[in-house]
Amino acid sequence: MKLTFWGVRGSIPVPGKETVKYGGNTSCYSVEMGNHFVILDAGSGIRNLGKSVDRNVFIIIFSHLHHDHHQGLPFFKWMYSSDRLINMYSPLRMNRSLTSILKTELFDSPLFPVLLNDTKSKKKIEEISSTETIRLLDIKNKKELKSSLGEEYEEIEKLYPVLENIHVKRHFSVPRLKGETGIIEVCENLSHPQNGTLFYRITEHQTGKRIVYATDTEPYKGGDNNLIHFAKGADILIHDSQFTEKQYYSKGFIVQGFGHSDCKSAVETGIAAGVRHLVLTHFDPNNDDATVEQMEEDARKYVKELGSSMKVTAATEGESIVI
Repeated sequence: MKLTFWGVRGSIPVPGKETVKYGGNTSCYSVEMGNHFVILDAGSGIRNLGKSVDRNVFIIIFSHLHHDHHQGLPFFKWMYSSDRLINMYSPLRMNRSLTSILKTELFDSPLFPVLLNDTKSKKKIEEISSTETIRLLDIKNKKELKSSLGEEYEEIEKLYPVLENIHVKRHFSVPRLKGETGIIEVCENLSHPQNGTLFYRITEHQTGKRIVYATDTEPYKGGDNNLIHFAKGADILIHDSQFTEKQYYSKGFIVQGFGHSDCKSAVETGIAAGVRHLVLTHFDPNNDDATVEQMEEDARKYVKELGSSMKVTAATEGESIVI
């Protein structure tokens, strides 16, 4: 599995000399696993992803639909290619579908000059909940496609330009499918205003490797037990670290209740879950490279204080981790 960072900031892009080291683009990550390529959120970082990655079929899963997690989609070059398929999944929030939000907030006049229906790519847009999963399938030919999916194969055969990134949505209780090589599981997070977010866990069946994505989450006293259980034994936990400890506990500008974590709370969650590698991300736009670097150092010291060997790194735009 290969994890790549395309945007690691929260709230708003912050280009400039003070954010060169870690990057100034908002949330976007990719996970490569066999012949599958999954994008986590579509902040401004997805623009560079589109310039660097050429695929026929994309899967984009949204943690939630605040602007810093979808604002890059209109600048994702493959949205405008007629020979590309973009699969998108998001939580249903405030009774508004992802299609509705894309049509009225991103691709709509006078907010943007291109309407969603005018983008040339094929699109499959769906909502997903904590009772559902995305099953990643290794399909080599039409015979295998029909054997694995039965009548569903006709829809996929018609929609997909090539047999790449094949996947289906299933209830979590459904047994492993024929040809299934990986799974994306979902966990509800209620600690972020106004309607929470979704955590995602991507597992490769053959190796058992797991990556958990947990952004825009605020620590509970003693840790978020749902997240700790969900991330149990993960190889990588990508965890919100918007604030320094001083910022989070400040009595001046109060940020508690904003739905974000400090770096030490991320460490406590990672250790409680038995995570091998904690990746700090979603950095506050006011925190420059020096501040993020200090957060990384403080987090590593705290890991040692707690007697753990967990690895900690700050997410850096353009870099990858292979597990």
